[in-house]
Amino acid sequence: MGEKHPHVLIIEDNALVARSLRLVLRAHSPILVDSLATLRGTLPTVPEGLVVLSDLGLGDGGADEVLALLSAERPDLLQRLFWMSGGGIMLDRYQDTIDKSGRPLVLKPVAPLQLRGIVEGALAEADAD
Repeated sequence: MGEKHPHVLIIEDNALVARSLRLVLRAHSPILVDSLATLRGTLPTVPEGLVVLSDLGLGDGGADEVLALLSAERPDLLQRLFWMSGGGIMLDRYQDTIDKSGRPLVLKPVAPLQLRGIVEGALAEADAD
């Protein structure tokens, strides 16, 4: 059996949260990146059509840098971008970026079934296009 095609790109710097998201979404062969620097190096190799789940704050950047990088390097990925946040100061800091992107926010913690539903809904919507 060959390797499954990835359907999800997870941008999350908290190792425990990242492992949980990867486990919940394992059927979608997620690609996990833990920093803006890693994202920069990974973007040229990721396939089109991925659902992107991005935390608002990373150790080496935040939502505004993620949005700028995706816009410049991989605008095709913006159509299925979902921001993720536990709320609080990160949400306040990046509210303008969320609004500018026009993409939805998912509050953490998110129930596994809800997260799978978000990803599968975005993938089904892409297939319908």
